[in-house]
Amino acid sequence: MLNSINISIKNFKVDSLGALISGLCMLHCLATPIFFIASACSAACCNLAPAWW
Repeated sequence: MLNSINISIKNFKVDSLGALISGLCMLHCLATPIFFIASACSAACCNLAPAWW
Protein backbone atom coordinates (compact mmCIF):
# COMPACT_ATOMS: atom_id res chain seq x y z
CA MET A 1 0.00 0.00 0.00
CA LEU A 2 2.74 2.46 0.96
CA ASN A 3 4.72 1.59 -2.15
CA SER A 4 1.77 2.36 -4.44
CA ILE A 5 1.27 5.75 -2.76
CA ASN A 6 4.96 6.55 -3.23
CA ILE A 7 4.78 5.66 -6.94
CA SER A 8 1.62 7.75 -7.29
CA ILE A 9 3.33 10.80 -5.79
CA LYS A 10 6.36 10.39 -8.07
CA ASN A 11 4.11 10.10 -11.14
CA PHE A 12 2.26 13.26 -10.13
CA LYS A 13 5.51 15.22 -9.79
CA VAL A 14 6.77 13.98 -13.14
CA ASP A 15 3.42 14.78 -14.80
CA SER A 16 3.43 18.28 -13.31
CA LEU A 17 6.97 18.87 -14.52
CA GLY A 18 6.04 17.67 -18.00
CA ALA A 19 3.00 19.95 -18.08
CA LEU A 20 5.10 22.92 -16.98
CA ILE A 21 7.75 22.29 -19.62
CA SER A 22 5.09 21.80 -22.31
CA GLY A 23 3.53 25.12 -21.33
CA LEU A 24 6.89 26.88 -21.57
CA CYS A 25 7.46 25.30 -24.98
CA MET A 26 4.05 26.54 -26.15
CA LEU A 27 4.86 30.09 -25.01
CA HIS A 28 8.19 29.93 -26.81
CA CYS A 29 6.59 28.69 -30.02
CA LEU A 30 3.96 31.43 -29.91
CA ALA A 31 6.41 34.25 -29.10
CA THR A 32 9.19 33.40 -31.56
CA PRO A 33 7.34 34.44 -34.76
CA ILE A 34 6.33 37.71 -33.11
CA PHE A 35 9.96 38.49 -32.32
CA PHE A 36 11.06 37.64 -35.88
CA ILE A 37 8.35 39.85 -37.40
CA ALA A 38 9.18 42.72 -35.04
CA SER A 39 12.88 42.37 -35.86
CA ALA A 40 12.26 42.40 -39.61
CA CYS A 41 9.93 45.40 -39.39
CA SER A 42 12.25 47.44 -37.21
CA ALA A 43 15.26 46.68 -39.42
CA ALA A 44 13.36 47.49 -42.63
CA CYS A 45 11.54 50.68 -41.70
CA CYS A 46 13.33 52.20 -38.74
CA ASN A 47 16.82 53.62 -38.72
CA LEU A 48 17.00 53.46 -34.96
CA ALA A 49 16.33 49.82 -34.25
CA PRO A 50 16.45 48.95 -30.55
CA ALA A 51 19.87 47.96 -29.25
CA TRP A 52 18.58 44.62 -28.01
CA TRP A 53 17.99 43.41 -31.58
